[in-house]
Amino acid sequence: MRKTFKILTLLLTLGVVWYLFQDIVINAVSARPCKNPISYSLVAFDERFGISRDYFINALKEAESIWEKPIEKDLFVYQENSKKGGILEVNLVYDYRQAATNKLKSLGIVVKENRASYDSLKAKFLETKSEFEPEKENFDKAAEDF
Repeated sequence: MRKTFKILTLLLTLGVVWYLFQDIVINAVSARPCKNPISYSLVAFDERFGISRDYFINALKEAESIWEKPIEKDLFVYQENSKKGGILEVNLVYDYRQAATNKLKSLGIVVKENRASYDSLKAKFLETKSEFEPEKENFDKAAEDF
């Protein structure tokens, strides 16, 4: 009798635990990350970057392999000329930031993403600004006197 009571108590406890945590357990078992590869497509491509479309697509595929090789799983798949397109859309857009970077390059200023580059550009800006302000004041004064 006592043994039966222990077994029933154990089964009841397991039933309550299952009832309370079944959603968590089912989601953990059924949710397999990276089960299906993420499709991507090249939507916008601007040739002003000075590279070919094929070169850029190959660079995307190379970046894709960096993620896929360590886990030996197909994480991304490129969809070319697809009506629907990929879930992930890649846009290579040439805008004012790239134009500014190219203008700085033509002036001999190399833009890097580090603190030293930022400090150098800031110093050049402040120097140019300090040269500009007195000239502007002189111009404004001359315009006012005119």
